[in-house]
Amino acid sequence: DDVKVTISVPELNIRDSEYLDQLDADEKETLEEFLLRIPNCSEPGVYDVEINVEFDEFESTTETSQITIHPGNHCSVYGGAEVEEETSKGS
Repeated sequence: DDVKVTISVPELNIRDSEYLDQLDADEKETLEEFLLRIPNCSEPGVYDVEINVEFDEFESTTETSQITIHPGNHCSVYGGAEVEEETSKGS
């Protein structure tokens, strides 16, 4: 009863959770939508992802996986500080 699934990337301080009212031991359920917004100026690299499942009030289990973040073009360094680049479309 009351299953909570939390996915997080601790190094980036991001997380999202989804809930199921009930799940039997021999059942499978797919949760398709977790939203993890990677900060624009995150360093490219491989980060640990923690998947934590809480159930039966005080029981839990945790699995670890990894995610690779590739370089983006939304952040640049200006005068020693990171600045988000603004892109504009126009004539």
